[in-house]
Amino acid sequence: MPGQIQDFVLLVHKILVFSHIFSRIEEVIRLNREDKVGMLASSLAGHDKNKVYLIVKEEGDCFWLADGKTRSLGNPKKKKQKHVQLIKYYTDRKLMEGFWQGKGFSDLEIKRAIKAYETVRREKDK
Repeated sequence: MPGQIQDFVLLVHKILVFSHIFSRIEEVIRLNREDKVGMLASSLAGHDKNKVYLIVKEEGDCFWLADGKTRSLGNPKKKKQKHVQLIKYYTDRKLMEGFWQGKGFSDLEIKRAIKAYETVRREKDK
């Protein structure tokens, strides 16, 4: 009987590990297939290295980035994709629903989304 319980516990553990692996693979596939507009991204190169932006447009091998402050929607920054690190943090659902309904983004919403992410990141670093 104790051997059967151990076998069962090991089986459940393996199932949980595999389900976690498959969910991560699905996430990577989805990120590679989906439009990146609405995702947060961090600059990897240039004078703005480590600055967080929201992707407002994807064009070929470039992203158009805005932070709602120095880089507003009226003046987004063009950056090559290889110089940007996508952040696996999903912006506010209301913000994305507005975008999907054709309302787009506002500079205020972008600032709030970036601030929310930075607050979460600081809490994790503590």
